[in-house]
Amino acid sequence: MKNSTFITTTILGSLTLSQLVFANGNTLIPAGFEDFYSKQERDVEIKNIDGRYMTIPMSVTYDSVQFSNPEDATAVVNELMSSGLNERTAKQIVAGFTRGQSNTVDCQGDLNLCSLTPKSYDTFYDYHSNKLYLYVNKELLEESKPKALKKHYASTYNANPGLINNASLYTSSDFTNNLNVNLSDQFILGLPYGSVHVDTYLSNQEDASELNYGYYNLEYQNLRLTSGYHQDRLALNSTSFLLNSTQYHDVNVNLSSSKNLSRTAKNEDQSLYFYAQTQGVLKIFRNEQIIVQQSVQEGQGSVSYSELPNGVYDVTVEISVGTQVVSSESVRIYNANTDTLNTGEFDYSITAGQFQDNDIYQSDEDQPSGMSSTNEFEGMTFLQGGLAYKWSDTQTVAIGSTLTNEHTMGQLGFKGYLPFDSRYEMFLSNIDSEAWYLSGYWNLGSLGFTYERLNNPDQNPFAEYLYGASDKEQLGISTSYTIGDTVRGYSSVNYIEQSNLYNSSLSNWSLSSGLSAPFIVDSTLDLNVTFNNEQLTSNWDDGELSISLNWSVPLSSKLTGNTGFTVTENGFSQYTNSLETQDLVEDQDTDLRLTASNSYYVNSPNTAVTNVTAYAAKRDEHYQADGFVYAANNGEKALNATLRSTQIIGGESVSFTTAQSDAYVVVDTQNNIRFDADERKTKGLVVVRTDDQVMNKQYIYDDRAVITLDDYQAATIELDVESVALHNTGQQSVTGYTHPGSVIELNSNVSRVISFVSKFKDIFGNDVHDIECEGPACLNVSSITSGIHKVDVQEGQQFALTSNGQQCYLPSVDDAKQLNFGTNFCQPNLNPMESMMLVSNDKEINVMYIGEFDDINTLNEQLHALTDSGMELITTRLGRTSFVYLTVNKDLQLSHQQRQHIENVARYANSESLREHNFVLNRPEGN
Repeated sequence: MKNSTFITTTILGSLTLSQLVFANGNTLIPAGFEDFYSKQERDVEIKNIDGRYMTIPMSVTYDSVQFSNPEDATAVVNELMSSGLNERTAKQIVAGFTRGQSNTVDCQGDLNLCSLTPKSYDTFYDYHSNKLYLYVNKELLEESKPKALKKHYASTYNANPGLINNASLYTSSDFTNNLNVNLSDQFILGLPYGSVHVDTYLSNQEDASELNYGYYNLEYQNLRLTSGYHQDRLALNSTSFLLNSTQYHDVNVNLSSSKNLSRTAKNEDQSLYFYAQTQGVLKIFRNEQIIVQQSVQEGQGSVSYSELPNGVYDVTVEISVGTQVVSSESVRIYNANTDTLNTGEFDYSITAGQFQDNDIYQSDEDQPSGMSSTNEFEGMTFLQGGLAYKWSDTQTVAIGSTLTNEHTMGQLGFKGYLPFDSRYEMFLSNIDSEAWYLSGYWNLGSLGFTYERLNNPDQNPFAEYLYGASDKEQLGISTSYTIGDTVRGYSSVNYIEQSNLYNSSLSNWSLSSGLSAPFIVDSTLDLNVTFNNEQLTSNWDDGELSISLNWSVPLSSKLTGNTGFTVTENGFSQYTNSLETQDLVEDQDTDLRLTASNSYYVNSPNTAVTNVTAYAAKRDEHYQADGFVYAANNGEKALNATLRSTQIIGGESVSFTTAQSDAYVVVDTQNNIRFDADERKTKGLVVVRTDDQVMNKQYIYDDRAVITLDDYQAATIELDVESVALHNTGQQSVTGYTHPGSVIELNSNVSRVISFVSKFKDIFGNDVHDIECEGPACLNVSSITSGIHKVDVQEGQQFALTSNGQQCYLPSVDDAKQLNFGTNFCQPNLNPMESMMLVSNDKEINVMYIGEFDDINTLNEQLHALTDSGMELITTRLGRTSFVYLTVNKDLQLSHQQRQHIENVARYANSESLREHNFVLNRPEGN
C-alpha cells in the first residue's frame, strides 16, 4: 500500500513539473499563466502601516513590484515616517521597491484582516486587487511615535452651540417658620468659539449663597485657555493632580496643553457607603453645600462616585429622621483621574492669577496683629506652572511650582498603574522650605486607599492658606465586596488629626463595616458596626461603639415589616418596629410609600416615639422629584423635598431631561402618529456612532428624545424607523463634533405608512388611469388594474389627489372599511352654476355644475323636469353627498324654461363652502 502511494505521488509530481516553465530563471510558472508574470504598468495602492493608502506608479508582476519612477522613493519614505516608522527602516523598504521587491509572505482570505508579526518587515502584493500590503515589527517604530504622527485636530468652531442648565432644588421645613430653600445650579453656555461655565449655590439662609466657579473655556488644537473664578481646581490635564486638596479661591488665566479629552473619566467602580438605622433622608454636604439629597430606606446604601463631583475633597454624610440628625460622618472623596498622555508625551499648565477671599480660612484672634491671614493673601497675584511627562506606558512624573512675591511652593508627583490593574497618585509639596504636604492615593477595583499629611510646625501662613489647615494628617481606606453570590459588604477606615486655623485640634479614628445578606422567607438582614475614638488602640473607654441590626421581612407584595435595634458602648440604645407599604400607585415612574413605626430609646426624654412617614418619588425623562414627610407623636414634624432637572436649549428646541452631560443630541420625530391605548409607542431606533463604533442604541417612545453625548467627539446620530415599520421624510442622520455646550438636533418627520385602495372614475363613468399625489404625506401611487390605484401616504400628513387637472375626492375615514375606499370620482373644480369643456371618448362636452346635495331623492320631481326639457343629468357620489352636473349645448344657449328648471334644483343645494381638497389619514382605531 505504501509503495503504491509513493508511485502515484511520483507520477503526479512528474506530470505537474512537465507543465511548468521557468521565468527569469528563478520562478516556476504554470503553463498558460506566463502573462501574469510579465511586467505591467499599474497605479498601485500601497497600504501604509497606519491604514491609509497612497497611490504610486509601479511595474508589477503577479507577485512583485518595482517603482516605475525612482524619484517617487523620497515621497514614500516621508509617508512611511509620518506613520511612525523609523527613518532607517523606511529607506530600507523603499530601496527594495526601487530595485524590485517580491512577496515575502503569503496571506489568504480577507487581506485587510491579515495580521502578521514579522521579524523586521514583510510585503505582499495582491495582483487581483492591485494593492500592496506592508507589515512591520513594532520594534521598528519610533519610540516617540506620537510625535512622528501627523496630528489632526477638530475645529475650534462649535457648529451646534446651546445652553445646558442643570438645576437641583432642595427644600426642608419643620412646619414652623423654618423653611430652608437651596438651589444648586450649573450651566454651560456653548458659544461658536468656546464655552462659559457657571456653578452657583443660592440659599435663603444667611451668607450661604455662593458662586463656586465661573469661567470661559476655549480649545484650539493642542491648547486650552481658561479664564475666570474658581473655588476648586479644574481637571485640565496630567499636571492637575499636583493641585488636588488645595482649598484656595482665585481668579486666573490658564494656558495648558490639551488633547480635547481632558475631562475626568468617572469612577464607576467606587462608591460611598452609608448605613441608615431607620428610614430617613440622606444629605451629603461639601463645604456646607448640599450635593446629594435623597430619601433612603433602612439598612446599607451607597452613592456611586459617578454621581459625585470630580476632585479630592471632604464630605459630610448625614442621615436625618424628621428634624433629628441620627448619624453624621466625615469622609474623604478621591474622585480624580486626569491621565491624558501617551508614552513620551508632555503636558504643561501655566497660570497667572490673583488669590481671593477664602471662607475656610478665617481670622485667628490670637495673632498679635489682629489681622486675618485671609487679608494677607486676598488680592495677591501669583504665577503657577506644571509639567508632566509620561516616561513609560504606565508611569507619569510631574513637577509644579506656585510663586508669589514672598512665597514659593514646589511640587513633585508620580502617578500611574501598578500590577493587578491598580492605579496610584502621589505628590509632595514644599512650601517656603518651612512646611511640606504629602498626598497619596491607591486604588484596586473597589478598594481605595488615601493618605494626606500637612507638616507645618512653624505655622507657615502660605501653607495654611493653600491647604486650609495649620497641621493635618488624614487616612482613608474603603472597599466593598461580596461573600458568595448573595452577601454584600463594605468596610471603611478613616482617621484624621488636624489643627485648624483657630488653634483648636481634632483627632478621631472611625471604623465602619456592614453586611447585607438574604435570610429566611425572602427576608434581608443588614448588620452595621461603627467605632469612633481619638486613639485607635488606647483609651477604649472613651470610644463610641455602635452595632445596628435590621431585619426586613416581606409580608405581601406591597407590605414589608422591619425590626431593628442598636447597641452602643453603654448597652442597648434603640429598638424600632415598622410597617411599610410599597407601590401604592400603579405607575412605573411613580413610587409612593407609607411607613408607620414605633421606636424605643434609652436615655432619651422621649422614651417611646411613634411616627408616620410618607415618601413619594416621581421620575420620568424630564425631571426627578421626591419628597419625605415625617410626623411623630411628640409633636415633631419635618418635610424634605428635592426637584432635579436639566434644561437644554438648542437652535430650534427646548428640552428637559434627567440625564446629565456636557453635550446632547435632541431627536424630534413630530407628533404625526396616533397610537392605541394598549399599543407600544415605538417611533424608531436611535444609533449613536463615534469613530465608526456604536456607542449607544435606544428606542424612542415619545415625540422627542434627548440623548447624552461625550464632549470632544465626532458623533453620527442615525434614526432607524424602518425597523418599526414607520417612515421618515425628515432628517435621517446628522453628524457633528461635540464641544461643551453642544446641542446637536436631528429634525425628523416620522409617521406611519397608510396604504389605501380606491377605484377612480371621472364624472362620465370612465376609469381614471393616471393619479398624482401632492403634499408632504405622499409616498407612492401605483396602478393595480384599470382605474384601481394603491396609494401610500404618511399618517397625519396632508395630501391631495389629482388627475389631469381635476380634483379626486375621498370619503371620510369613518366611511373606510379596512382602508378600501371603493369607487370615487375625479371631478372638475367648478363653483355652482359654472361650466367648462371636458373631453369624453374623444368628444368635447360642455358641463355645468349645479351643486352638492345631502339627499338627492327628495328632488326627483325637479330633476325629472330638467331631463324632460332636453338636458342630460350627471350625478356622482362622495360618501353620503351627491354632486349634480348637467351637459348643455356647446354654445350654452339655454331656454328660459331650462334656466327656470336649473334654478329650481339649485335652490336646494347645500351652502357652498370651499371644498376640502387636502386629506389627512390616521389609522382606524384598533387596526
